Amino acid sequence: MNRKIKFNIISATIDSTSQVLNYIKHIKNAHQSHSNCIELNLIIVDQFDSNREYIFLQELPSLTYIHSNQKGLSLNRNIGINQLKSNIYTFLDSDCEIDSTYFENFLSSFEEKNNNCMIYGSIKSTENKNINVFKKWPIRSKKFNTLEKWIYSTSVNIIYIGKPIYFDEHLGLGTYFGSCEDIDYALRFDKESFFNSNLHIYHPSQRFEDINTQKVISYSRGYGALCRKHFSTISIFFFISSIFYKIIKIKQKNIKKTLLSIKGRFQGFLKFKN
Repeated sequence: MNRKIKFNIISATIDSTSQVLNYIKHIKNAHQSHSNCIELNLIIVDQFDSNREYIFLQELPSLTYIHSNQKGLSLNRNIGINQLKSNIYTFLDSDCEIDSTYFENFLSSFEEKNNNCMIYGSIKSTENKNINVFKKWPIRSKKFNTLEKWIYSTSVNIIYIGKPIYFDEHLGLGTYFGSCEDIDYALRFDKESFFNSNLHIYHPSQRFEDINTQKVISYSRGYGALCRKHFSTISIFFFISSIFYKIIKIKQKNIKKTLLSIKGRFQGFLKFKN
């Protein structure tokens, strides 16, 4: 490859200083072996109470740092989007990890697809890197259709190549409709989508049992709002299926959370206004 590719990573965070520093180190180390062909622009949009620019620049002098006094994941990612240096970008949380194979597999997909597309990877557990997180990911690389975009889109597993768009700030963590800004974003980006089975992002595992009731209902409102916003046969199918799935999988100790999850879906669907 003759030219350096400008690759942007946007991370909106409120995590502890040690957590963010550890994250920056992982990104820096992963990029090191590909620094000859990839110019990395790591954008930190920091919602922490105090400005930590000096601390983070000590670890990675080239990073772009913005201190934000506003809360909200979508809002702060949009602030990060304004700092992009190219039309190749992704979003990672500061509890994620990547390794050198991340950039290697991005390059292999990029050389094949090159322009105006979405490259999907899978999310594996940071505790056990063979275990899937959030989804049962496909085994083989493939092209995704719209149905699969609904299923496999998350905040951290998509590399976008094309003219950037902005998040809907009514959706996502910190809002009434507290999730699914990522699926909404992917559906609106509306480019060809390809899954690379070798492209991995590592993220801590999360169990339904560990999510507090306030988050359960907020996340569920987000899902209902998503289905309302993208109202179609597909969205109705997913809305109804998600409720039946919750009922089928209900456990005695999680009855309250499951009922709140179902309630939240209906609230989101009925209250969201385009």
